[in-house]
This record gives sequence, C-alpha cells and structure tokens, in this order.
Amino acid sequence: MVFWQKMFTGRFDTRIWNPHLRNVMPNLDPAKTVQDLRRLIHTDLAISAHPPKLHN
Repeated sequence: MVFWQKMFTGRFDTRIWNPHLRNVMPNLDPAKTVQDLRRLIHTDLAISAHPPKLHN
C-alpha cells in the first residue's frame, strides 16, 4: 500500500499523472484538476492503509 501512496504524490505529476491519469482512470470527475484527483486518490489510499480501530 505504501508503494501506491508514494506513487500518488506530486513528484510524479509531470511524468506520470498529468499525461496519463484520465486515461487509466476514465471515470474520474472531469470537473476536477489532475492534481486534485491525485490528491483525493492519495488520501483515500492513506485512509484505507490505516483503518480506524474499533474498541469494544
């Protein structure tokens, strides 16, 4: 999971995400910028990597 979190950081915007994000994920919101979409994906990955702990 950490691999994907690191892949969805701003350092890869120019090389990977700006030219390819909408091609590999065509159902993303067209009204949002690639940077906003990438940040949302990064946040979702971070949340799924650290689910909340349930206390009994």
